[in-house]
Amino acid sequence: MELIVATLTPFSRTGRVDTDALRDHVQFLLSEGVDGFAPTGTSGEFLYLNPKEKLLVHRTVADAAAGAEVIPCIWDPDPRVVTDLAQRAEDNGAAAVFLPPPLYHPIPDRATSAFYTSVRAITDLPVLAYHHPRVGNPIEIELLATLFDEVGVAGMKDSSGDFFRLRRLARAHPDRIWAGGDNLLDRVATVPGIPGFISRFANLWPALTRRILSGASAEDGAELRRRLDLVDRAGGLAAMKYHLGFGLRAPLDWLDPKPLAELPAAGALGG
Repeated sequence: MELIVATLTPFSRTGRVDTDALRDHVQFLLSEGVDGFAPTGTSGEFLYLNPKEKLLVHRTVADAAAGAEVIPCIWDPDPRVVTDLAQRAEDNGAAAVFLPPPLYHPIPDRATSAFYTSVRAITDLPVLAYHHPRVGNPIEIELLATLFDEVGVAGMKDSSGDFFRLRRLARAHPDRIWAGGDNLLDRVATVPGIPGFISRFANLWPALTRRILSGASAEDGAELRRRLDLVDRAGGLAAMKYHLGFGLRAPLDWLDPKPLAELPAAGALGG
């Protein structure tokens, strides 16, 4: 099973994307044996990046990845920007792109299909859909079948955190459902037909993540849950970035660092 890291976006003290920190982070993760990178997704703060910043992150990761898979998230509120980011990802040598459906306002399934069709029309890259409970427009089983069979979407990242949904989807569409949601890291190895896991947790502890994906021991599973709980109590995404030494930017610039004192250092020494 491939391990793709949902890369975090570091910022400088002036609030700009810190490309030096991002490049170093990608190269560190490569040295730890990860298979690829998924920048500017939920963990990469796509909601709070402008199009130029997204493109900068995509280019920086692609340059640092040394030929490893890069699957950038190309979501933007402007569909014209989405198609432009898709074209630029292809120019940068991306392996694929992934894309949540339109956010916030409820739309019918036919509008979601049209959204993905517009991207499929302008790129030869594989397009992965993205299901996440917070998106607001879910990709349920019937819609997913339409996206696969009629639109030509290549696969989907499922971040529902629902083990039984993930298993059901993987059975229906083997080798096309990518797992997300780090709470499932220690269970996903039991699901056949999953090509890879897109993990935020792996930003901090890639070696432990790889070990868990290979078949978690009870001890590794317990340690995973302990660390996830401490990170959540400290502030979630902001806490993970702080623990890595990454700069934060509003609105994700609040946290309580005290719970992080119980965690091992990020990186190789932390597992």
